Amino acid sequence: MKCINRLITLLVSLAAGALPATSAPPPCLAVGGDRIRLKDLAPVLPAGAMDAPERPVGFTPRPGLLRLLSFREWAGSTRQPLPGEPEELCVERLAHPLKSETVTLALQSAYKEWGPQLEIQVLEMPKGPVPEGDLVFPVNRARMARPDPRTGVVLLNGYVVYGDDPDRPLRFPVWVRARVEVPITRMELICPLEAGSELQAECVRTTTAPGYPAQDSLELVSIRALIGRTARRKLVAGAFLRDAHFTPRQDVKPHQELQLMVRSGQATLHLKATSEGGAIKGGWVMLRVHGARQRLRARVVDEGAAEYILPSSTSPTQPDAVGSGPKGSR
Repeated sequence: MKCINRLITLLVSLAAGALPATSAPPPCLAVGGDRIRLKDLAPVLPAGAMDAPERPVGFTPRPGLLRLLSFREWAGSTRQPLPGEPEELCVERLAHPLKSETVTLALQSAYKEWGPQLEIQVLEMPKGPVPEGDLVFPVNRARMARPDPRTGVVLLNGYVVYGDDPDRPLRFPVWVRARVEVPITRMELICPLEAGSELQAECVRTTTAPGYPAQDSLELVSIRALIGRTARRKLVAGAFLRDAHFTPRQDVKPHQELQLMVRSGQATLHLKATSEGGAIKGGWVMLRVHGARQRLRARVVDEGAAEYILPSSTSPTQPDAVGSGPKGSR
């Protein structure tokens, strides 16, 4: 009951302004390094207190925090206070608000491969102070970021590198909302494409429009590289095409009729064959020659063309033909 009465009395005193006002804390000294040295306290200490200006008296607090130094921390255990010398001092790390120009320069460095065609508009950033140092937006994070599809604004995370030790730098996190755009050339699908269907030239067109320079924007694909490839999934008209939308390119497709060149020294024999699998130019494919029971493993030399070199008796350069008999089967 007594506690309740005391609480009521305290609340009434606060409401009536009966409690004495507390004195405002002293202004803090801003220190730029990781160590507080006696010379950093010179603006508020008497001249006689500067016995060793370079003497460290403590560590600088992290950005955004305050530290109160007692008299004994900067004076030692033997010296007596001088006239007018305070009992304690407030210290903080030197910091300043971010400037839009600083953020823009850091973003230009992150997207420097795009050159002068890059357009950056900083829309929002932290209003609080940040420590002295270099502002960095990692390139990989910037490429993997995704802007808002409605506004085109992207949230980017970076940091300020600060501290006295170059081998163990400290990082202060920083975020920014900005609009970052470059002219991007894309391959746009004109007509819908079902999964498993080949892309035809008349269904693709090239468009250039401002867009975010994301990782997939760097992987520009030409129309020639897409034509004839098979879609992995259904694609709607208006979709921007990427290499990942299609199966790997095959210069020879499974069950395709192709031209086979059989070479032996200076002699070349042209035959027709049917592939059993798919391969790109320079790869190997199993095929069956028309009118023969043998299967050959030939090298693809062009679209719809393969080459088989008869091995010499001294240094075979290519696997033997695969036949149906016991000797050639495998």
